Amino acid sequence: MTRRSAEAIAVLIREGWNVHHPPYGYTTMTVAGAQSRRGTARTRLTPDPRRAPVVHDVFNWRAVTGLSVEHITARLDADHDRYPPPGTHLSWPPTAVTAILTNIKYTWIPGHQHPRRERCLPAR
Repeated sequence: MTRRSAEAIAVLIREGWNVHHPPYGYTTMTVAGAQSRRGTARTRLTPDPRRAPVVHDVFNWRAVTGLSVEHITARLDADHDRYPPPGTHLSWPPTAVTAILTNIKYTWIPGHQHPRRERCLPAR
């Protein structure tokens, strides 16, 4: 990816637009009248009513109770009706839990520079 492309993506993210596939716990909402240069509809992330509570539980288990990724994965796998696995997986892979805990889309507030991303995203 070129620097110019990275800068353009960073601007879109800062403005609250969804870029790429939505992370677990989110779905996309098409914004009427907003189009990319290619003519495709622009989208924003919106919580998935069934999966967003799972993300909340994962963060709670890690931050409040200090559970390891392996223990969180075991809890998620114990009840697939309450904690549906991501994508087409039949069980929760530990990498999916790690992705939830480290994906900036869960912790970054649009319009604010995220401390971990300062060195990754170009300045405004």
